[in-house]
Amino acid sequence: MQLKKIIIGCRRFEPKAQKELYDLYRQKLWAVCLRYCNGTFDADDIFQESFLRIFRQIHTLKNESALDAWIKKIVVRTAINFCQSQQKHIHQESTNLLDQLTYDDEEEIIDRLSNDQLLELIQLMPEAYRMVFNLNVIDGFNHSEIGELLGISAHTSRSNLSRGKAWLRNKLIERKIFFE
Repeated sequence: MQLKKIIIGCRRFEPKAQKELYDLYRQKLWAVCLRYCNGTFDADDIFQESFLRIFRQIHTLKNESALDAWIKKIVVRTAINFCQSQQKHIHQESTNLLDQLTYDDEEEIIDRLSNDQLLELIQLMPEAYRMVFNLNVIDGFNHSEIGELLGISAHTSRSNLSRGKAWLRNKLIERKIFFE
């Protein structure tokens, strides 16, 4: 089915069109959900809630060529809302070791990791770091946007990203993945 027809069908709440849209985005969106949470149970909840929101809000989509970005935005916001509701308050964690470590080349780290390795490490990150790391490094949001989404300042976002990168580097050192 053509994308335009799928969107029209979804706006009419046609099950066949909804299934087509679901099948088209299932794998990509599942991976996004998994990056924002601690495991598959939470990812299932986020994934399911995301598709419910997508189907309920598809009438607000103004341009079919923006579908990918529109859907991803819904999934990311659903994941953030889910994680915040689970924790009620995003907090900053800090240790002296993390404050001393710096590593600015996150692209090099990400390029060297397999998808499974990266996903495992992201899921182990403290919540505040994981959220900012995903939003900035993986999904491309800037710190002002992240601050708005998470209800924190842009400065806190930058700080959590820096600490998240340091945390990631520390885990790579501990696991002797790169820095032996």
